[in-house]
Amino acid sequence: MKPKNIYESLLNKLPNPIWMSGTDAKCYFFNHGWLDFTGRKMEQEIGDGWIDGVKAEDLEYCVDIYLKAFAKQEPFEMEYRLMHKSGEYRWIRDYGNPCYDMEGKFSGYIGSCYDIHEAKKSRERIEELTYEYETVFQGTQDALFLLDIDEEKKFRYRQLNRAYEKMSGLTTEQIRGRTPEEVFSKELAEQLTTDFTQCMELKSSLALEETLAFPAGERIWHTVLTPIMKDGTVIHIVGSRQDVTEEKRNHKLIEYLGQHDPLTALYNRLFFVDAMKRVNEKQYYPVSVIMGDVNGLKLTNDAFGHTVGDELLCKVAKVFKSACRKQDIVARIGGDEFVILLPNTNATQTQSIMQRIDDLCELEKAEPIKPSISLGYSVKIDGTEPLNNIYKQAEDKMYESKLLKAKENLSVIIECLKKNLYEKTHETKAHCERVEQLSVSIGKAMGFTQNELHYLSMAALLHDIGKSAVDLHVLEKKDELTSDEWTMIKKHSEIGYRITNTVPELAGIAVDILSHHERWDGKGYPMGLIGEDIPLKARIIAVADTYDAMTHDRSYRKAFTQKQALEQLHTCKGKQYDPRIVDILNELL
Repeated sequence: MKPKNIYESLLNKLPNPIWMSGTDAKCYFFNHGWLDFTGRKMEQEIGDGWIDGVKAEDLEYCVDIYLKAFAKQEPFEMEYRLMHKSGEYRWIRDYGNPCYDMEGKFSGYIGSCYDIHEAKKSRERIEELTYEYETVFQGTQDALFLLDIDEEKKFRYRQLNRAYEKMSGLTTEQIRGRTPEEVFSKELAEQLTTDFTQCMELKSSLALEETLAFPAGERIWHTVLTPIMKDGTVIHIVGSRQDVTEEKRNHKLIEYLGQHDPLTALYNRLFFVDAMKRVNEKQYYPVSVIMGDVNGLKLTNDAFGHTVGDELLCKVAKVFKSACRKQDIVARIGGDEFVILLPNTNATQTQSIMQRIDDLCELEKAEPIKPSISLGYSVKIDGTEPLNNIYKQAEDKMYESKLLKAKENLSVIIECLKKNLYEKTHETKAHCERVEQLSVSIGKAMGFTQNELHYLSMAALLHDIGKSAVDLHVLEKKDELTSDEWTMIKKHSEIGYRITNTVPELAGIAVDILSHHERWDGKGYPMGLIGEDIPLKARIIAVADTYDAMTHDRSYRKAFTQKQALEQLHTCKGKQYDPRIVDILNELL
């Protein structure tokens, strides 16, 4: 699943309305929460369609706030009335945040909205609230409470509404006439008393956001304290509390998505760029940068599919996190590129971390490819050189390392694939080596050059490399294969082709591996080639592979004698096998 689809899927799970816009300021996405709120369809809302639902008196203010923030790429917050599916205009609070792609480029906005209609009405009416308004006091969805202030300036609870009782786990009977100190823990009582005292001294409404642990549990509250005065003296305080815990959690989730790579959960490029600015200060020197590039990712994607490639990236991310310290910043900044920012870290410490990365990669299993990473680093000692230059130096060293170790990395990857093949199938190392020796002997008898023999040798050794990507239960099945399972088995020659064609040094044998199950009579697979249209090396491998398989024990039969095997090949020549190659093998043996 692409990152964009992952984000939209996550946002659709959030209950509150969410919107997204692009670099043209036009909205292109609204989540299920928005569409459920408005009762409209996506095509009605995208572009500028959403403004049809904004109340006319609020529209100019709403668009002005959005466009001014958009021009500066700054977060914004605004309140406006939006048409609900019931036909009523309801107040919502809209938080907008700028978004950036993996290259750090501005890509638009994401907005998170919350229905504050009831809270808005409650706050507007709360200053008018008196003891006679019991119905309003009890009917509102906000948690309301009423405090008396006695002659000693102590705050005593007078009444709670039903919403407050439900949200807090307290009742009016439990706390009426009691002070916060008599009801709550010392720490919570001090926090509440401080807030009440501030409201009394200011003699005006006070808005707070606070985390309070009531008997019903710890929640985040948006609290408004409003003083009720008589002859210039505050005699009561009316409090309104709105539970904004989920709102804050959703907001944090959106912030998280904006800072992290959805696949590996590491930081993304945008966060890393900001982190570079933060650590570019004297107190963090020396600052080191490690660049890493995953070896064999393209081969993994091409051979085994992007799901296995994603698993490889996640393994690499795990290695980086395990090798680094708590204060280090690890980010995925591209498809196969990772970077580590290490504050207060010298060259020796950086080399030690790189060694840990190599050691952890070595401990990982080759399933199907062992993680392998090309690394490069550089260190900023003081303020004389820009940190961006240090980053570039680390990147250059990483590419230099990748080039120097290209053959070594290739060798490691191929060995991983061969080891995986030998462990997963009956294709033992000895079998592959015997097929290679027999194929080379046939090639020599046919007058192959040394270069041709070299490629024939590699093709014979790796002819079944594609089986490393076939499900183990299919390879080990002793009963007759189903049609679907047989199709999976036959795919191994195509997978082997993709594996070898991805690696420049092996591309010359890819078509031979693709064709080694073709038949002389055209009834083979995968392309149904006939006769000499089948590559010569593939025809040789087919004969050598069959002969070796017949002359060695298998789980389902005993080995043929040399004579029996040659007779079987002779019977099939001109049908399954190239007659000339069968005759050459007969002469050799």
